[in-house]
Amino acid sequence: MTRVQIQSKTTATGTGVSSAVNIDGGIDIGAVDFTLVIEVLGLDAGCSASFTWEDTVDTFVTPIAGPDISVSGQVGNGGQSTTTYPNAIRYSWKKHDYPGLRLGVTSAQLRLNLSRLTGSSPHVTYQAWLEY
Repeated sequence: MTRVQIQSKTTATGTGVSSAVNIDGGIDIGAVDFTLVIEVLGLDAGCSASFTWEDTVDTFVTPIAGPDISVSGQVGNGGQSTTTYPNAIRYSWKKHDYPGLRLGVTSAQLRLNLSRLTGSSPHVTYQAWLEY
């Protein structure tokens, strides 16, 4: 199994996107299953965060939104914790959940968009990856 880091562990205080990861080379989408994973390690009490997977074949000029999730309320020790992550929440999608992902298509790229982060001085700590 190959694991491709989409977003290394980070703590965010606002919206933003991960770096784009190439998902085009040498992958036969018909022959492999894949799993996309978002792991929310911490989120401050009274806050909420929304994440959306996006893929593209034109450097995100016209990204196509994939699965999304929203998380509300405190997760673990809160979003500012840097050492321990009790009760982390993991979300995952398999090929049958996201059949339109252009894995293996020429020029395809994938990223994770932290599209919403609300609350008073919000913090969220998370990471994401692709396995195939």
